[in-house]
Amino acid sequence: MRGSSRNAVPGIAICAAVLASAVAAAEIEVRFDRENIHVGESFTAVFETDLVIQDEPDFTPLYRDFDIINTQRSQTYRFFQGQRTRENRWVVTLVPKRAGILLIPSIHFGPDATRERAIQVLERQQVAAGGGEVFVEAAIEPNNPYVQAQSVLTVRLYRALRTSEASLSEPEAIAGEAVVKKLDDKRFNLKRDEVPYVVNELRYAVFPQTSGTVRLAPIEFRGQVGRRRQFVFDFNDLGLKPLGADGRALVRRSEAIELQVRPVPDAFPAARDWLPARKVQLSAAWAEEPPTFRVGEPATRILTLTAEGLSGEQLPALRWPLPGNFRSYPDRPEVTEQTAERVLIAQRKERVALIPDRPGPHVLPALEIPWWNTQANRLEKARLPEYRIEVLPPAQVAAGPAPLGGTAGLVAPVPAVAPAESEASLPSLLLPLLACGWGLTMLAWWWERRRRVPFTRRPVTSEPRTADLRQARARLRSACVENDPAAARRALLLWGRCLWPRRPPLSLAELQACEPALRKELVELNHALYRKGGGNWDGGPLWQLCEKRKPPPRTAVQAAASGGLEPLYPPSPRPDPAVPG
Repeated sequence: MRGSSRNAVPGIAICAAVLASAVAAAEIEVRFDRENIHVGESFTAVFETDLVIQDEPDFTPLYRDFDIINTQRSQTYRFFQGQRTRENRWVVTLVPKRAGILLIPSIHFGPDATRERAIQVLERQQVAAGGGEVFVEAAIEPNNPYVQAQSVLTVRLYRALRTSEASLSEPEAIAGEAVVKKLDDKRFNLKRDEVPYVVNELRYAVFPQTSGTVRLAPIEFRGQVGRRRQFVFDFNDLGLKPLGADGRALVRRSEAIELQVRPVPDAFPAARDWLPARKVQLSAAWAEEPPTFRVGEPATRILTLTAEGLSGEQLPALRWPLPGNFRSYPDRPEVTEQTAERVLIAQRKERVALIPDRPGPHVLPALEIPWWNTQANRLEKARLPEYRIEVLPPAQVAAGPAPLGGTAGLVAPVPAVAPAESEASLPSLLLPLLACGWGLTMLAWWWERRRRVPFTRRPVTSEPRTADLRQARARLRSACVENDPAAARRALLLWGRCLWPRRPPLSLAELQACEPALRKELVELNHALYRKGGGNWDGGPLWQLCEKRKPPPRTAVQAAASGGLEPLYPPSPRPDPAVPG
């Protein structure tokens, strides 16, 4: 008998705990501020109890079917007939994500919890007929672009009533497979189905980075209609009471945007940079018109590439094949962007100083850049024709006056009888005049030579930080081991910034110019990034080449910081003292 009574004690305790939890759950009430609830419109769920709640409630289960706009907590104390009561209240503003019978799940307040509540959400009657108070529309054109070609996303926010605290989300790709840049925005009034609206229109340039299906997330509007709930302290009840009308939160979303992106066509040259654009122009000019070509003296040519429907990052470096008897010194390119008539216009300008080494007639070769006309759907080429020039021999420095030592012959020997005062002062006046003339001649020669030589910056002496280079190498190795071409491209550009800090490469083409040994692997990487069927990329060979590339010593870093180029005017070799003149 004692054993049975001893076993009954735990069972009684468990039943008491279950009963206590059920009573506690029943003591936390849930009520709603209204019954007619539509999709995208806010309502208020109020959780009330007179229990002493120490723990904060966990509202995360609500995110499944609702957006949580705001959460507030209040405590009210009342004294009535000598008794004191406490009321804990949590006010949660919710916006349903869909229509139907939705479930308010059990919310835990520490060891206590509420019971589940069902709520019916009605469809919102508006968007197709344009009869709603607030709604968002989004459309994109074209919806089947080539990879990396521009599409224009137009977002319109319609409002038939005043809103406050309004915000509109930015468009973005769901998997990060597109680059989005804002073009312009405007505001105007419009009537739809006899309902006047204030319309905010925003346009974006969208550049999908992969072929296939690319999805853009819906554009979301959040705002407040009416006034927010204001509270005043009631001294009779010793609690907060609402004052004025309640505000109503609104959440509206557009339909999701889906693009069917076409790959690079087979007709485009495989070894060239992929340029899908509406229009591409290539032009050239000289810093001095007309230019003068002379051995050992620079002449600067300005190359300009302009493309409609491309971003500045997509424009390639202008690789101009020059004859062997010319030295070239490119300056850092200038890349700009502007918008005009719903299109992004990018421009890349490069200045190249050319120094001929041999006189006579020369031909500067033509420059061609293939691009794909997205309007006519065909391959075209932007071309600069060849340029014929005549290089003059080096300029001869005009012989100056005789050195000062030679003026001794101009001084007449002192006669036995002193000459007149004017004749005796003539040699003393000639010497300063001749010295002044020689100095002016040298100053004019130096000024003319300085005017013809372009300004060159001093090489930077600071080395790249070892930690940044080590991090870039680690990221590059990881991307190559995982055969991830997109991550490898980002890591390569970071690696290039560490090795060439003064003139960092902005694209794979510029990186190839800095490190020609990587040409073959960079072409393969570019093929895997942008061409159809390029998913089976092997990053092992690329990492093997980059792993052999050691950090440059200090002297080499200084040369790389100034562009990795030889001096504009290399010093003349000194004669060997062992060799007789």
